[in-house]
Amino acid sequence: MPVLNGLGDCEQHINDAVESFAGKRPVLEPMLRAFGNILREKSRLAAQLAAGKPYDLAVDPSRLSRGVPLLAGVSLEPLQEQLNVSFNAMLNVLRKTFSDLDEELSRLEICYRERKLDFVNLSRAYLETDPRVLSETARSLMVSEGVLGMVVGVLLAPVLEVVALSYAEQVHQARWLKGFCPVCGSMPSISYLGESGEQASEFLTGGGGQKYLHCSMCGCEWRTKRNMCPACENEDKDRRVYFQTEDDPAERIDVCTECGAYLPCMDFRESVLRPPLEIAAVGMVHLDAWACEKGYHPLANTLWNQVR
Repeated sequence: MPVLNGLGDCEQHINDAVESFAGKRPVLEPMLRAFGNILREKSRLAAQLAAGKPYDLAVDPSRLSRGVPLLAGVSLEPLQEQLNVSFNAMLNVLRKTFSDLDEELSRLEICYRERKLDFVNLSRAYLETDPRVLSETARSLMVSEGVLGMVVGVLLAPVLEVVALSYAEQVHQARWLKGFCPVCGSMPSISYLGESGEQASEFLTGGGGQKYLHCSMCGCEWRTKRNMCPACENEDKDRRVYFQTEDDPAERIDVCTECGAYLPCMDFRESVLRPPLEIAAVGMVHLDAWACEKGYHPLANTLWNQVR
């Protein structure tokens, strides 16, 4: 896959992907442009944070071999400044994207200036899917839990993207076989098929190229077994199916009939340029809608697959 060099290239890459998917599916154009704005700001902010002082996190890469994500149980206190910077930057783009939420977003901005928001504690609760902390905080701030969770997830993403980039080599070297992210422990939002290359045989079960998962939070990517469900680790090929439309066979939805989870997947084995996976996922939201209508549920709740 081509390597992008710098922020300008990244922004153009996002713009090109938005135009490409909007051209294929005009009905999705407003959604693609809205989430394109969020992704551009996230990418800009991640580049800004990566250029700053290195993160001082007490991370033990050796835990990867035991199936423990890098950030599990690690204090996020050293990220306080970066989380504050991210909140200020991402709040503006959220207001432009979700104008109907302006009242609650304004309320959160006031609470932040009054020092009533503990992003370190909220971020840890978000990563550990602890609804108690989020619900209690939302109630005390008089905002909905859904809006608070959205804001925490959006501000956390560019910060953890820098962490993931910092430990990309350790993750690449590790034989990580879990369906959740080796960096932050979140579930993937999309997967893709790439060229097989020289990979260990267990990753190639099912043949036809290598499968990768893309973290819904930090953007980390890691290899996975072709026929394994990331949610329940079911490898029964008769309980793993996929669905695709005739207009683009490179796009599909992988479904586990054992646990009912689904995950969008793109086939890049014959692609010259890979679009940003978040934009690809938005461009495939019609497949999300189909899967939900059939009673399946996404591995990770994202801003786009929750829009109805």
